[in-house]
Amino acid sequence: MGQSITTLYELVPENSISGKNNNAPAVSISISYREPVEPERKHLAHTVYIDHSPGKKPSENFLFAAGVARFGMMLKRPANEDKKHIDRLRRETGKSISKDPGGLKKEFLELMEKYKKLLK
Repeated sequence: MGQSITTLYELVPENSISGKNNNAPAVSISISYREPVEPERKHLAHTVYIDHSPGKKPSENFLFAAGVARFGMMLKRPANEDKKHIDRLRRETGKSISKDPGGLKKEFLELMEKYKKLLK
């Protein structure tokens, strides 16, 4: 038999977020967990800072992951809504595949194209 794990994340916005402060804390993440054979809980806490410097852009990996997540959410909606958004989503996701040594990102874009053809 396997093991099932449920993880809950609580994202707590910091009160000090300011558009003027380039190094303000954005979110505090606190995770509690217990190893299956240990009675004691373990706690992890981390504060995430966002750099609001002009010209600062998300990484290609982040943009691609966001595109995959958006496509997954798209699949949950009625197909007629997807027709309006699939081209733009594919175009935006396609901008993030300059580094794709295994060809998996390109394969994902091809999957999006196949889905687009199913919508017609």
